[in-house]
Amino acid sequence: MEMPVTFGNSKLPKSTMIMNMGSATNCPARKLGLCKVCKKCYALKAERLWPNVKPYRNRQAHQWSASKAETIAESLTDQISRKRNPVKAFRFSETGDFRTQKDVDKMTAVCKVLKSQGIKCYGYTARSDLKFKELMKVASVQGSGFMLTNEFTATPKDKIDHSKPVCKGDCSICNMCVTGTGLKIQVIEH
Repeated sequence: MEMPVTFGNSKLPKSTMIMNMGSATNCPARKLGLCKVCKKCYALKAERLWPNVKPYRNRQAHQWSASKAETIAESLTDQISRKRNPVKAFRFSETGDFRTQKDVDKMTAVCKVLKSQGIKCYGYTARSDLKFKELMKVASVQGSGFMLTNEFTATPKDKIDHSKPVCKGDCSICNMCVTGTGLKIQVIEH
């Protein structure tokens, strides 16, 4: 069965493949109290506004849970090969988060395959309780409010320090999250 993915959105270029492991409604980090922005969650807002979003993300969660890393990587590779335009990046966790360490290990295996094909892998997590050392060897991992490859912190507009990196809100003109290391990236709360 083919893994449900999208290519680009209002902030990401069409050259970025997006895959979620779950919905924002069922986000493990939120349920564990690890998410610092759950009351302002942009992904959760989308699930409330558009009725098709949550069922789609739930299908992604089901496929993620039911499939082995090799099967997922094969599906993603096949979809990339059918794309007319090149796929340059793979973003995981546009919404939701890792449930357990097994999810982190599975994503590591998926990203190893994609990286070997020249695809840059990256994503975000609020799971400060899990280990990301191996995943960070094959992907850029932004910790939400804590440092992994980078730190990505939601910041009120009036508290932004413009002497430090600030998310532009448009990944087609910026690649800090994909290529940066050791950055403390501020994103304006929205």
